[in-house]
Amino acid sequence: MSRPSVLSKRLEEVILNPPTRFVLSQYDQKILLTQPDGRVRTLLMNNRKVKVDGSDVRTKWENNRLVSEIMVGNARVIETYERSPSASQLIVTARMEMRGRQVSVRRVYDAMTM
Repeated sequence: MSRPSVLSKRLEEVILNPPTRFVLSQYDQKILLTQPDGRVRTLLMNNRKVKVDGSDVRTKWENNRLVSEIMVGNARVIETYERSPSASQLIVTARMEMRGRQVSVRRVYDAMTM
């Protein structure tokens, strides 16, 4: 897979076409994000760079936020996950930086009981 197609796919998922809902689960040092269509993203919270679909991904805790940084070529996408003060919502901020420019999208997901 070429870098532009990986970048395009990642941008589409994170910025242009994010899931309307997902299930977030934690197992040891892994966070699993399961979408309604069954696709699962795994974030390893060890602050080490790992390859995922041709991209370098590094995920860590910063205070009460989970921060995942994805590098594809000269583009960087930073996703931040944090609970609202009432813990009834999950706030996800996705920021893309490339060639001195950046775009940021903030999404708010309501908690659901299962």
